[in-house]
Amino acid sequence: MLPDTVALWLAFILVGLATTLPRSSFLLAPKKYQPSQHFYAALKYAPIAALTAIIVPDVLAIDQSAPLLGPKTVAAVGTVLTILLTRNPWLPFVTGTASLLLLHALR
Repeated sequence: MLPDTVALWLAFILVGLATTLPRSSFLLAPKKYQPSQHFYAALKYAPIAALTAIIVPDVLAIDQSAPLLGPKTVAAVGTVLTILLTRNPWLPFVTGTASLLLLHALR
């Protein structure tokens, strides 16, 4: 049996390899197996898709005690409007956070 410290470090190394190798495998693959340009173009939308998948269910979740136009929904609408009107990459974060904090403070 391995001592606890050695087993812990072995687990860290194995988990690190298990997450790093698949992510970097396409970098080490021969040219024949490299992803196409369409794949790289699609990867451009991965961050916004992940963010949308996290935020939309939380904003649109309707339970019996939460109103439909709660602070999250109003802040999300304000953030989307800021995105559409300004095209500024940082202003939506500021607008959404400030409006959510303000709406929570006014409740």
